[in-house]
Amino acid sequence: MIVGGGGDARRAVPGAKIAVPRVPQPFVPRPRLVARLDARAPGQLTVVSAPAGYGKTLTLADWARRRPESVAWVSFDEGDNDGRAFWAAVLAALAGCPAVPERTWRDAPDLPPHPTTDDGLAATVVPTLVPAIVPQIVNALAEARRPVALVLDDVHEITSPEPLRGLAALVRHRPPQLHLVLSGRTDPPLHLARMRLAGELHEVRARDLRFSVEEAALVLAQADVDVRPDQVRLLVEQTEGWPAGVRMAAMSLRTRDDADRFLMDFAANDRAVAEYLVCEILDRLPADVCDLLRDVSVCDQLTGELAATLTGRADAPGVLDALEGRTSLVLSMGDGRTSYRVHPLLRAHLRADLRRRRPDRLAALHAIAARWYLPAGRPTLALAHAAESGDPALHLRVLAEQAVAMVGRGQHALLRRHLRRAGPPADPRVGLLSALLAVEDGDPDVARVEPARARLPVELPPDVATLGAVLRSRRAATVGGPHALLRVAAELAVAAAVPAAHPGTDEGIDEDTDEDTDEGTDQASDQVTAAVPALLLDLAAALRDRGDTGQARTVARDALRQAREAGLGVIAARALLLLADLAGEAGDHRELAALAGRAADALAATGHESPADLVHAHALQGLAALLGGAPADALDRVAPASRFVGSAGPAGEARPAPPAAPLLLAVRGTASLDLGRESAALDDLRGAGALAARSPHPGATVWLTTVAVLVHAGAVATGHQQLARTLLTWARDAVGGAGELLLLQARRQEHRGRHAAAFEVLGGLRDGSVPVRCPWTVAEAEVLACRLALIADRRTAARQALERALEQVAATDVVRPLAVASPEVVDLLIRGLGGYGALEPVAVRALEAHAALPREDAPVRLTDRERAVLRLLPTQRSIHEIAEDLTVSESTVKTHVRAIYGKLGVNSRREAVAVAHRRGVIELYG
Repeated sequence: MIVGGGGDARRAVPGAKIAVPRVPQPFVPRPRLVARLDARAPGQLTVVSAPAGYGKTLTLADWARRRPESVAWVSFDEGDNDGRAFWAAVLAALAGCPAVPERTWRDAPDLPPHPTTDDGLAATVVPTLVPAIVPQIVNALAEARRPVALVLDDVHEITSPEPLRGLAALVRHRPPQLHLVLSGRTDPPLHLARMRLAGELHEVRARDLRFSVEEAALVLAQADVDVRPDQVRLLVEQTEGWPAGVRMAAMSLRTRDDADRFLMDFAANDRAVAEYLVCEILDRLPADVCDLLRDVSVCDQLTGELAATLTGRADAPGVLDALEGRTSLVLSMGDGRTSYRVHPLLRAHLRADLRRRRPDRLAALHAIAARWYLPAGRPTLALAHAAESGDPALHLRVLAEQAVAMVGRGQHALLRRHLRRAGPPADPRVGLLSALLAVEDGDPDVARVEPARARLPVELPPDVATLGAVLRSRRAATVGGPHALLRVAAELAVAAAVPAAHPGTDEGIDEDTDEDTDEGTDQASDQVTAAVPALLLDLAAALRDRGDTGQARTVARDALRQAREAGLGVIAARALLLLADLAGEAGDHRELAALAGRAADALAATGHESPADLVHAHALQGLAALLGGAPADALDRVAPASRFVGSAGPAGEARPAPPAAPLLLAVRGTASLDLGRESAALDDLRGAGALAARSPHPGATVWLTTVAVLVHAGAVATGHQQLARTLLTWARDAVGGAGELLLLQARRQEHRGRHAAAFEVLGGLRDGSVPVRCPWTVAEAEVLACRLALIADRRTAARQALERALEQVAATDVVRPLAVASPEVVDLLIRGLGGYGALEPVAVRALEAHAALPREDAPVRLTDRERAVLRLLPTQRSIHEIAEDLTVSESTVKTHVRAIYGKLGVNSRREAVAVAHRRGVIELYG
């Protein structure tokens, strides 16, 4: 036994009480916590405070064993709620510390029966007794060879006034040589806030004591539990690093076959955790506090107002504040610390207990939370609680009210999951929601829309009316065309008037209160607010398709503004895409690239992966890069959406391809061709042509025209005459009287060797008498005219065409027509450097883009006979027919063909024709 004081009144203190606890083996070393304890500034009081199971004692014991000469330790228990016992333990611990000289205690006075006064803390200790205890400690430590750390563990056990005042006296009068460490499950009743402001407090709390993923993995390894890294992370996430929870999970996992299933159910169902929570935490709390925690456990996070609403207790915020300060079981968060969160393991246990004992109360609490969250602007949480309330009517009401906003935010998967749980199926809102999701997902079975609307009552409640308006608008935008869409735009006025016209049509959640009826009207108004940006956007698309681009741009910008204000990321992204379309149609490709990039970023921010939206955004980005003369960048831009589009349609799906799929394939194929990857290019070009030819989507005329121009050029360049002819036939209907059709016809004439006819065909496009849909195609026409003039040896006409091409490139920022021009055009461009005046930078940029493309500089030297054979290869004549035309034997033709393949580095007739044409070896004749 160790004594604490002298004389007859000495109090025997058990040795175990003042011994540093033994660190068990195996043990998880936590050097970061040791370093944190050492980080205390001189003179600071250290407080280690956390609920049960956070490893406070073991952490301090590990820290103490590293400095055995300078640590005094006291482990308090309930028996120390006596002033004499308290001081006896403290003095005995100091007496046993090697750093304190033994002679200090030789003449120590006896401890009186009541060493600490019952008066207020102004005196703290009876004046005649202060020299007997506190000064004795001060004097003893003054002679110490080094600073002494006094660890008072489980200080929460001290609850009686007399020892608490003794503790306050020790804290207040602690000498500089004393590092006082107070450790417990709750904060000691001292003026900690004042000390914190004064910089006198060093704190180690539950957030510091949590296990990291690495520490949890070591615990599991020591328990011989084999788990994956993702399972360790899940365990740490569920327990929030609570060391006791991790250790109990490790013990249980040793006997479980399915670790994934165990970890998913661990918090609520593990008996060891439940017993620990009850015995160590809940049994120590008053019954009314436990009831409050049980009620608020239905919410992962809540405000003080919601806590009061759930519990019916106006003092609920104050109770939660007190629990945070005393136990760390509750954590406050957010600006002003107005939100609260109960520790997840405790929350899960309380919720499971509520589910077992009072399922009716649990359902009622979820309904209360749903009603509270909806007007508070937290629709996702309102929907989640409504789903758990066991009230199908409430769930469907919230679902219908939030559906339009959820679609606008890209929460299609969440909406679909809730729709599967909603009912009854006969409710017209279920049909409308199903149809809306079908249209959003590009489902061709839009016939279900009309039956859904047919079941609607004549008097439409606000949520149903708004859903119907959005559905009709989206369906018209998908399959109805601009005229139908403009008719549907009238729904805007109907939707906006519904809340005022039907203030009581859709009853409030609680029919007995006027307040809830008003709340229902407000929520319907919110739904209209969410619907208007989507309707405006569809209206803008209709105006664009009708040719009113100026008004379309104005309406689209308004839709963008309102979508951003309402937090509808997907609608905002779609508005940006429509504005990008309009920029492309106007020939502003800088703006096209910027807007498409912003749209892609907006979609990424929502996490929404609609194939239609993503393919559209990345196709436009790719097109801007391609036309800018950067084919490698174009491939990078379209790559994120390529998984949604194969070479001839949507990958692995039976649904139609996204509307922008032909454009993406055309961009990808053309970029591959520009980079010399002919095999990869051909499949994409064929797919683009096939999809464009059967595209049912209205409003895609401009981009389908772009597809026609790109694919036809690729087909001609690679010698695919059948594909070129098919595209030209389709373009006569799709492109109509636009100038791009003249460009395609001129290419065909040039391909057939009719250069003069080709030059003449381009006239209407070049002089502006025939309008174009894609402004950059005028530059394409001028480059082709330059080539045709050079072939005819009309140098002046060629230079004039080249200068006009430079002017078009400067106006549209589309450099590709010059970057991929034939060698003779590039040569003319180079020879003219220094004489282009203000267009000089444009010429330099075009040549830089040309130089960045793969080059085939080695001259191809063909004999006259090889050149004659090569000219007949595009005609698809057989070897026998070529031999007859040239009056040579078939073996001679085969020899020439093999020589041609070797010199061009190709393996097929088609590749030979394409490479020879691209490198200017021959001119092709039909």
